[in-house]
Amino acid sequence: MLVISDTSPITNLIQIGHLDLLRQVFGQVILPRTVYDELGELPR
Repeated sequence: MLVISDTSPITNLIQIGHLDLLRQVFGQVILPRTVYDELGELPR
């Protein structure tokens, strides 16, 4: 299954500590460069 997402759901999963759910549900996760770049700009 191919799923394309913007940054918001990924950011929310990071904030609640459950980013691993993406891989559990979908197996392989590929981020478009734009999403990857936006995630890199998040405050840590």
